[in-house]
Amino acid sequence: MQDAVTKTQFAVTKLSDVENFMTSVERVMTYTKLDSEPGYQVDTLPSEHWPCEGNITFRDVSMMYYPGGPKALRNISLDIKGGSNIGVAGRTGAGKSSFAAALLRMPDTDGDILVDGVQIKNINLQVVRGCISALGQTPVLFSGSLRTNLDHGNRFKDGCATNRFASLLLGRYSNN
Repeated sequence: MQDAVTKTQFAVTKLSDVENFMTSVERVMTYTKLDSEPGYQVDTLPSEHWPCEGNITFRDVSMMYYPGGPKALRNISLDIKGGSNIGVAGRTGAGKSSFAAALLRMPDTDGDILVDGVQIKNINLQVVRGCISALGQTPVLFSGSLRTNLDHGNRFKDGCATNRFASLLLGRYSNN
């Protein structure tokens, strides 16, 4: 009798595993049928040194995460001068993360978002996301120096990066 119970438990466990694996395959198959983000088909590139000042302008920006859903952002208009330090604060659901998502075009928005005068929805999505960084609420550092973590594409010259670290009072950590 004990042997039958053990075999039944083993069979139920294996059947459960198979069901979980099949659900995973089904989910992957569903993801392969999703449309790609529209910004990847845009071939327009900004100038080589874009962005150079870091000015950000939102003009009447609204955003929904899915068609017909509630607006996560409603008619936001603001100007942020390049080099400014800003903070976005608010209660849960106020749109703090949606503000960052709009900058990264996740998803595209209604209205205009300009970075140094260039409307970001008119340029290639990979270029936009490669030029904008967002720091999450949970700090994570990968192995390597602080410089490697902040300039992982090694896009900036040593002097520029060192000056940036010094302005953030992080100069002593830049090469460690």
